[in-house]
Amino acid sequence: MRTGDNMERHKIDDLLQPESIAVVGASPDSRYSGNLIENLLEYGFEGTLYPVNPNRDRAFDRKCYDEVSDLPESPDLAIVSIPREYVVETVKQAAEQGIDAVLVITAGFSESDDRGKELEKELQTVAEENGIALSGPNTIGFANASDSVTASAICSREPREGSIALLSQSGALAFATFFDRARDKDVDFSKIIATGNETGLSMTEYIEYLAETRRPRS
Repeated sequence: MRTGDNMERHKIDDLLQPESIAVVGASPDSRYSGNLIENLLEYGFEGTLYPVNPNRDRAFDRKCYDEVSDLPESPDLAIVSIPREYVVETVKQAAEQGIDAVLVITAGFSESDDRGKELEKELQTVAEENGIALSGPNTIGFANASDSVTASAICSREPREGSIALLSQSGALAFATFFDRARDKDVDFSKIIATGNETGLSMTEYIEYLAETRRPRS
């Protein structure tokens, strides 16, 4: 993270290859959280999925929880797709729940305005103080073809496992341009990661992690 400290590898494992996921702001009416959950399920995620939304009793054939603190366990990963004013408090709740990996889809932070810059600083502080592996904010997410985790609202086709990873600050470039064009040429990726604002994990940290965890070619 930007403190210069190396993030514990197991926390990035929880981020990129989770066995249980909470989606805060889960709604079939949202093109972000709704499409993301549909992609998770359609493209092979077999772990436990917890929708979190106080305005719904059920979503995606699952019980909805009002808050992260109401979950029956601490999932490996919390995905946050809610208005920016509520993100910091939600990440605090995730930390209190023992969640050490958070993906913040929400935009409107430092890339937006002065209020967004303030909120992003608060988010960075919460992540650093609690040792959270934070991806984003302002990211479209990631796809881990190796472990069948497609945590992105934009993914037109099921990812197939390849031998290289694709990283991009821009989610549109990663998923709507490079991924689609590469697939047309039968080029596949082990992981596709849109880093967003890199308030927590940086591009460098992702690269170091991927280099350390690469799988030998068969």
